[in-house]
Amino acid sequence: MLRSVLLIVGSVGIPVALLVATMLTLKWLRKRENRRSPLTDKLFHQPGEQLRQRIQSLEDDIDERLARLFVIGPVLLLAITLPAVDWRVVRFDWGMLVILVFGLAFVAWNVRSVWTLWKARADAQAGLSGELASAQELNRLLAKDCVVFHDVPGSRGNLDHVVVAPSAVFVVETKWRSKRGNGKASAEVLYDGETLQFPSGFKDRAPLEQASACARELAKDLLGKTGEPVRVIPVVSLPGWFVRATPGSQHASVRVLNPKLAWTLLEPGAAPIPAAQRRRIIDRIAERYPDTRD
Repeated sequence: MLRSVLLIVGSVGIPVALLVATMLTLKWLRKRENRRSPLTDKLFHQPGEQLRQRIQSLEDDIDERLARLFVIGPVLLLAITLPAVDWRVVRFDWGMLVILVFGLAFVAWNVRSVWTLWKARADAQAGLSGELASAQELNRLLAKDCVVFHDVPGSRGNLDHVVVAPSAVFVVETKWRSKRGNGKASAEVLYDGETLQFPSGFKDRAPLEQASACARELAKDLLGKTGEPVRVIPVVSLPGWFVRATPGSQHASVRVLNPKLAWTLLEPGAAPIPAAQRRRIIDRIAERYPDTRD
């Protein structure tokens, strides 16, 4: 009888214990990494920010109540039937053991999925903070006769930001990198024109390659739709980082900057894009967004 009770209690308690242990371990690992956000300034609210937060809170409440509805049936069934069970005559055979093993395996798979999704959500939240920080600074260019688009749909995935400046078009890809350690050196990234070298010694070319590919894709699309070539310059934005450029980066095809220096994208002495062509460029970029009016 004792063995039967332990099996029943274990089948209910083990999944809960595994879930709690997983969440505590994730929090401990995050703290142990000793990473911190690179952002030092506040993020301003976007339009409708309070409504978005309210909607998210309502969605969380709905999910919680739906979960309760799914659980209440089995819980009531157990509460009603378990007291009526004569444990002296209950015998667990191999079939029941197989079911228990499969059940625990399913629980373990779900715990692993929670681990993966939790990390993915944390990375997505960090990336969103980076994009908001870049957008906040790029939007200041609106006062400099620029048109700024965010999260522009593209064939290679969405372009983080597109700035139609008076003399060129800039594709800005934001990259979030957390910081380790303290002091000025921990916030400095070296750009030599080919790679980004972070204080930890990690070298990264992927953001430069991605920004270049996105710029080429947009330039090709604008040429095909407007029939006129235009300079599309790739930019990598690193919110919260001080970018130290070497002489080799002066003539690099990709620009790397802290978004606080977005004003450096302006080229006062460059030949301006003709007004009619600029309107066609702006219209073509706007066409990329899906129509949500229906």
